[in-house]
Amino acid sequence: MCIFDSFSRNDIHVEVNIPGSMRIFGYTNENNLITVNDRLWEKAYVSSVLRSMTKQSYSYGKIFEEL
Repeated sequence: MCIFDSFSRNDIHVEVNIPGSMRIFGYTNENNLITVNDRLWEKAYVSSVLRSMTKQSYSYGKIFEEL
């Protein structure tokens, strides 16, 4: 799974391997590896919420808006 943080322009990646391991890491927009902390998670969350509330147009012509 990958989450884009629009504020700091970082990608947060989560890799889950079954059974039992998980890896969390991030990349800057210059492709430098970074450590993901609570602050980055918060910014990525807010970025995702804001992105979900924007108007989206789909190829089949319908427009969904959250009021």
